[in-house]
Amino acid sequence: MRGFRQALTAASSVLAEESHAFVFCHWASWPDFHDAMAPHMGMKGALIWWKNRGGTGDCEGSFAPDYEVVLHSAGSKRRPLLGKRHGAVLPGFPPVAPKKRTHPTEKPVELMAFLVARGCPEGGLVLDPFAGSGATLLAAQQLGRRAVGVELEERYCEAAAVRLDAARGETLARRAV
Repeated sequence: MRGFRQALTAASSVLAEESHAFVFCHWASWPDFHDAMAPHMGMKGALIWWKNRGGTGDCEGSFAPDYEVVLHSAGSKRRPLLGKRHGAVLPGFPPVAPKKRTHPTEKPVELMAFLVARGCPEGGLVLDPFAGSGATLLAAQQLGRRAVGVELEERYCEAAAVRLDAARGETLARRAV
């Protein structure tokens, strides 16, 4: 949580007044994330990324942990979300299979593209202060948005760079055909 608060403090002075932020968190920690975000940007609500998968763990004493909370906030000018209005439950975005993950909390590019397309206008800038495997950066690249990613662990920075270069190469190869 300390790193999250530091990132918010560092970024809050440069965030656009009409920006949107989406922060993924576990159900037990969302109040802490909410409290950290609220002084920096207006809280709009919470989304639920429904993974539509069971899970391991206490199969007799609790329900399967098949969702993540996604906190949504908006800058002071509250630019509307782009596209049609959607509900707060995000179904249809299966998680990245454990064997295919580069990062332990990797998100599917399709889910990140859905959020980027709604929160950032064409030509806009996407900031991912916890870039991990680069899923958000790849989604921004695919949608024609500029993107800046920050990641503390060098191995994930390298993995994200390779992923972005490969996607860029595929795009250039398609254009050449």
